[in-house]
Amino acid sequence: MLYLSKWLESFILWLAFVSLLAHVLVMFYISGDVVLRTFIGESLPATIEFGRLLLIIATFVGLAWTQARRGHIVMDMVFSRLPPRAQAWVNVLANVLTLTFGSFLVYAGWQKAWMSMLLGETCWGGGMLIPIWPIRFVVPVGVGLFCAKLIADSIAEVVSLRKSASQRGS
Repeated sequence: MLYLSKWLESFILWLAFVSLLAHVLVMFYISGDVVLRTFIGESLPATIEFGRLLLIIATFVGLAWTQARRGHIVMDMVFSRLPPRAQAWVNVLANVLTLTFGSFLVYAGWQKAWMSMLLGETCWGGGMLIPIWPIRFVVPVGVGLFCAKLIADSIAEVVSLRKSASQRGS
């Protein structure tokens, strides 16, 4: 189990760099578009379309990394007042609820991406056809990795709870 968790962490870290790269590309592409429009009166082709596609990558690929760093929103005012055992159970419950929602996103996103691939879905932008079906797979894959991290975190919490319960009972 530890090996699988380490592999997942490594893969999530690699994807965090992909997300970072998407952020940087969006920043430079849009900045370049603004500079060109300001000084030359011309725009880069398909700025809106490329921006949307890159932001999808940046957002959904970064979900698992944010979970790995425990960077999602927490109600600290309430949560910090709970005893450690209750905090662990709240984490497990929150992970299960989030996993339930995430599972629906993965399922629906995969169906949509598959259909998009079969149809060869494209969009028109900047005088060219841009294939968008590959980007459709980013949502189910990114949310799927997020769900995998939630499962790993929940297992770690439950193992920790069992260890602490057995130590108290001894």
